[in-house]
Amino acid sequence: MFINAEEWDDGAPVSCDLCIVGAGAAGITLARHLASADLKVCLLESGGFEFSQSTQSLCEGKVTGRGYFDLDMARLRFFGGSTNHWSAWCCPLNPIDFEPRADLPGSGWPIGYEELEPYYRRAHEICELGPYTYDANAFGDRVPPFYREPLDEYQVTAHIWQRSPPTRFGETYRAGIDEATHVRCFLNANVVGIETANGGADVSALQVRTLGGKRFKVDARIFVLACGGIENARLLLQPTRECPHGVGNDHDQVGRYFMLHPILEVGKLALTEAGGQSLFVQDRTYGERVRAGLGLSPTMQRELGLSNHAILLERDFATSKPSRGYRALTRRLKDPFDNRHSLTSDILSVLRDLDGIAGEIYGKAAALVSGRGAADRGVSGKIYSVMLRMDHWPNPDSRVMLGTTRNALDLPETILDWRFSEGEKAGVRRTVEHIGRTVGGRGVGRLQIEKWLQEDDSPWPDWLDGDYHHMGTTRMSASPRTGVVDGACRVHGVSNLYVAGSSVFPSAGFANPTLSIVAMTLRLADHVHRELGPA
Repeated sequence: MFINAEEWDDGAPVSCDLCIVGAGAAGITLARHLASADLKVCLLESGGFEFSQSTQSLCEGKVTGRGYFDLDMARLRFFGGSTNHWSAWCCPLNPIDFEPRADLPGSGWPIGYEELEPYYRRAHEICELGPYTYDANAFGDRVPPFYREPLDEYQVTAHIWQRSPPTRFGETYRAGIDEATHVRCFLNANVVGIETANGGADVSALQVRTLGGKRFKVDARIFVLACGGIENARLLLQPTRECPHGVGNDHDQVGRYFMLHPILEVGKLALTEAGGQSLFVQDRTYGERVRAGLGLSPTMQRELGLSNHAILLERDFATSKPSRGYRALTRRLKDPFDNRHSLTSDILSVLRDLDGIAGEIYGKAAALVSGRGAADRGVSGKIYSVMLRMDHWPNPDSRVMLGTTRNALDLPETILDWRFSEGEKAGVRRTVEHIGRTVGGRGVGRLQIEKWLQEDDSPWPDWLDGDYHHMGTTRMSASPRTGVVDGACRVHGVSNLYVAGSSVFPSAGFANPTLSIVAMTLRLADHVHRELGPA
C-alpha cells in the first residue's frame, strides 16, 4: 500500500523486517521480489507520484573539477526514480569488465560475470526486453551486415544494445506495490539520518522527515540504501555519534571513485560505396529496438592494456545542420558587410567554434571529392561522426563530498568533483586508431581522428559530455580499505546495512547500467531473503 508521509502521525515509529530507501529501479525491484515472502517491507520514497520542484531541489549541490550538469538535473526524485526519463537502452556488462587488470588501476570485482548471468536473464523480463542474447547475428536484417560478419581477424567485436519500451518502473509496477499485503511505501519520506549501535557495527534506525515538517523513525532488521550514486554517498557520509567520519567510512572510501560514461566525438568517417551498403545507418537505431557498435575484443584489450570502450556512428554529417560558427563564417565570406547580423557576434561565434568549423570543412571537402571522383577515390560522400562511449577508469580523487550549505531538510549539500585519470586519453586514442584500421582494412571508409585526440598534451575538450550513469561511490571490494561494500553488497563492518544500485559498481564498462542494476538487485534480494529467513 502507499502512505503519504505528510499524513503520518508525527513521531509515530515504523517497524519492519526490511527498510528500503529509494523507489527507483533498484528499490522497486527489491520490494517486488520480496513482496510475497511474508516479510514486512517498508519502502521510503522522497517524492510522490509526480514531479515536484520543491522535492527535486533537494538534489541541488555544487560541481568542482570538470564541468557537469547541475546536480538537480541529473536525477528525478519521485516514484520510479530516473526510469521516469531513461533512454531505455540496455546491455549487460561484459565478462572482462569484472576482471582485475594489473594495467588498469582499480579494476576488478569481487564477483564474476557468471554469478550475474542468471540474474540478467530475469532482469530482461523486468525491463521488458526480448530474448537474452547479444549476438549480432540473432537480430537478422535489423543489424547492418558489417556487424554480423566475422571481425576476429581484426580483434574487433560487435556490441549490441536492446531497447526497453521503455519500462517506467513507477508506472509499470505501481499497482503491484499498492496491492502487496506486506509492503508499505511511504511517499514524501526523506531519510535525513542513520542511527547506529554497538560502536557502529549495526544500524538501529533511520530518521525520516517530510518537507512539511513531520518526523518519524523506521527500525528494521535489514536496511538497504537504493537512492542513487550521489544520494547513497551523501547518507553514508553524514557523521553519527559512533561514526564521526560517516557510516562504513573508516577508511575514507565513501564517495570516492565516481564514474559515468563520457560521450566523445572522436572522429569523422567518410564511407566508401561498399561501406555505405554494409554499415549504413539512418541514425542510432537499427529497427526499433536494437542498435550496434564496435569495440575491441577482450584479447586485444588485454594485450594493449585498454579498457572496454564502445564506438558508435551517430549522424550523417552531409545532411546535418551546420554549426553556428560555420554559418557565421560562410556568411561573412559571402558578404563581409552584412548588416543583418552583428559583426562582433559573428566573430565570437567563429572563435568559439573552431573545432566545429574544421569538422564542417572536412565534411564538405569529402563530399566534394566524392562528387568529382567517387569512382577513382571510392568515397561515397557520406560523412559520419564517430562517437565513443567511454569506459571511465575508477579514480579515487573523482568523488562526492559534503559541503557546508544545508538544504530545506537541513542536510548538507553534495559537492561533486569529477575527474579523469592520467593515461585515459591515450587509451581512447589507441582504441580509435585500431577501429580506424579495421574499417579501412574492411573497405568501409576512412577515419579522421579529431585533432584534440591526436595530441597527447592537449586537454580534454570543454564540450565533453558526461551522462547520468552515476557509478562507483560505494564500490564493491574485498577489503574495506579499497571500497565500501563487500561481494554481497553489505557495507563493510556494518551487519545489517546494504547498498543497491550502480554506486556499488567497481568499474564502469560501456554498458548502460540499468539492466545490471536490476540484475544485481535480484541477486541482493535472494541474499536478503536468506538472511532474514522466516519472519
